[in-house]
Amino acid sequence: MRQRGSSPERWAVERSPDAVEALQGKGTVCRGTLAEVELPNSYFDVVSLQDCLEHFRDPREALLRIREVLRPGGRVILVTPNTDSLLAKIQRRSWVSLKFPEHVVLFQPGTLKRILEETGFVIETRTAAGQYARLDFLVSRVLSGYPRLASLAQASAAKLGGAHLRFWVGSGSLQVVASGALASPRRPSAD
Repeated sequence: MRQRGSSPERWAVERSPDAVEALQGKGTVCRGTLAEVELPNSYFDVVSLQDCLEHFRDPREALLRIREVLRPGGRVILVTPNTDSLLAKIQRRSWVSLKFPEHVVLFQPGTLKRILEETGFVIETRTAAGQYARLDFLVSRVLSGYPRLASLAQASAAKLGGAHLRFWVGSGSLQVVASGALASPRRPSAD
């Protein structure tokens, strides 16, 4: 996004023809992959990757490309599944973010920090991402790998008004704001 006059300028890079169609009239839409589309260098104030980084076969190359298109001092805002999250540990093999081959690379805080630093970014904030969700949805999602327990918990949730009770919960993802503050990307160390 880049500020032009009094309103922000919005761009989207999207592979899906349906998504491109849905975005028409909502800004500049570039159809293709981040590697394929032409974007102006040193142009954007913010690049947002919401549940996106885990889909890149080479997230390092994607972050280097994003670094190119950010203006000096620009920020990347990203949300990506966290393999160290409580939800990942509870759900184990049934974890909602284990979506291979859709999710090709998964991160935990240390690996995300390392790849961001290697590509020239400095993390400004890192928090657990979350959302408001209904109690019945939470019970079914968290206990999806335990059918008997899930059935009992869903019955209890229904008695408590589970479709109407909403709670803020961690989604099992990391939310990061990082700036392209490093002078140049660091190369990975040999160790």
